[in-house]
Amino acid sequence: MVEDAEQYSDELNEGTEYKVSTSKKHKVEQHHAWKAEAYKNQASNKTLNSLMKMGIVFVPSI
Repeated sequence: MVEDAEQYSDELNEGTEYKVSTSKKHKVEQHHAWKAEAYKNQASNKTLNSLMKMGIVFVPSI
């Protein structure tokens, strides 16, 4: 399986100036998965803007 991943990575890297190691790519994918899980329940800026347009105002708690 590791050999397949290395071959796939080599094929992606052919003809490009930007090279990413398999371990670096894996770490980035883990980080993105963590970030998506950590922030999945937060309202997006788009949602907040649409609520504010409807007259719903949020006051930050101090």
